[in-house]
Amino acid sequence: MRQVLDNWISDVDIIVVTDGSRILGLGDLGANGMGIPVGKLILYVVAAGFHPARTLPMLLDTGSTNKKYVEEDPFYLVCVGLNTFEYCLNIFLMLCLPDSIVSEIM
Repeated sequence: MRQVLDNWISDVDIIVVTDGSRILGLGDLGANGMGIPVGKLILYVVAAGFHPARTLPMLLDTGSTNKKYVEEDPFYLVCVGLNTFEYCLNIFLMLCLPDSIVSEIM
């Protein structure tokens, strides 16, 4: 995760993050939910004036239990059935937020 953030091409003003597990009205989409943060960032660019190059959509791979993707889709590339949400979230927060905010959240 740190490597992705360090290699991003420009400074980032806004990050929209999903784990794809609870997409309103659609359920657990896993990695197929990546369109949600991308769509939200498009809205922020158009409506709020963020520069597109200074946005970062992210998907935390915390696993999926959706049988449609896990068992029936041979090309599904995400971890399956892991219970890693808190672990991924803690690492993400430590890497992206200032220490003072992270210590208050955790």
